[in-house]
Amino acid sequence: MKWIHPLYPLHCLHELGSDFAGCVAHTLETKDALVGPVVLSAMAAAVHGVLDIYTPTHRMMPTSLYVSVIAGSGLGKSASVNCAYQGFRDFEAGCEGRFAGKDGFDPSQGHPYRLDDASESGVIALFGSGAKAMAMVLDEGGALAKHLDLPGMCKRYDGDDLRFLRKHEMIQIRDTRTTFCMTVQDAVFDQLLKGKQGALMVPSGLMPRMLLSYATDSVQHISLGVRDLEAFYNSSEGKEAIGSRSLYLLRNADREGKGLGFALAGNFYPDFLLWLVDDASGKQWLTFVDPKGLRNLDLSHPKLGLHKEVKTLETTLAGQAKAGEAPLVLNAFILSPTKFADLLNVGDPTKKADLESRNVLFMEEGGSIYLKKLFAALA
Repeated sequence: MKWIHPLYPLHCLHELGSDFAGCVAHTLETKDALVGPVVLSAMAAAVHGVLDIYTPTHRMMPTSLYVSVIAGSGLGKSASVNCAYQGFRDFEAGCEGRFAGKDGFDPSQGHPYRLDDASESGVIALFGSGAKAMAMVLDEGGALAKHLDLPGMCKRYDGDDLRFLRKHEMIQIRDTRTTFCMTVQDAVFDQLLKGKQGALMVPSGLMPRMLLSYATDSVQHISLGVRDLEAFYNSSEGKEAIGSRSLYLLRNADREGKGLGFALAGNFYPDFLLWLVDDASGKQWLTFVDPKGLRNLDLSHPKLGLHKEVKTLETTLAGQAKAGEAPLVLNAFILSPTKFADLLNVGDPTKKADLESRNVLFMEEGGSIYLKKLFAALA
């Protein structure tokens, strides 16, 4: 099995943007193809109200962008958006109040910079009241699937005039600028393309004008975990641990109705299902395995309690089993590509044993060690 490292040109964001995007990608342990476009959209949103560019087609346009990132589950879409736009939220936090006509800024009423109504009428009202530019940022774009106005969106970010009909009168607002940043799960985007709106994405002009980034491949440590398992399976230690049982590795779907998820663990859909079957007795071991970076994760996070939740489920299923039915053993493990020494929320080296007791294993030890621990726990 070969792993080809995906390249994304963060260096094109110039020094400041490139350094910032690189730090975000490293901190969140996610893909450059996710972080890069989001950071670029934040850079555009910061200046698009006052800065224009001269295009190769000899046209003046604002620096506004329409950015969409399609990413797989668990890659840190929300966290990437939060990091990139943290400066905007810090600015907003000091601006509670509103502009009240000739009276100027009233700090006691409303919020002058936040869009509270992102509907068509809300956007029109914002520009109609004198706004120069706006940024629409969605960290879960699937919510838009039923409400997309594709032709309208194409005209919002490139400085075109905004025209709308109000009380039988055509109103025109000149030079409207909107930077739009949307991250959406790959499965949701696929469904969008298959629907009525998807058929409009190219002829409306939205797809050709959009900066579209696919960050759908899982990050490198997922591929590494699969390779480790393959090597362990073919090793003498692996053959001894697995014995005569059949082993299956399945990729878990990441959405309700398709995959196996756990509401009490933060609506968690582990990446893999490791299935062991004793063909002679019929006994089965189903293990939920999720390779996940833990550098910034709060160690009280519900995901780290999944190993207990599956045991509760195992007891429930055993009580519902028919007489003579072969048992099903459930387990759950987190495989951390983050080195234990790099965890930000653990200062005591003795806590590694505590984490391992909660079925958190560290891939830095090598597949022959951490997988041996995993299969020993199953036994």
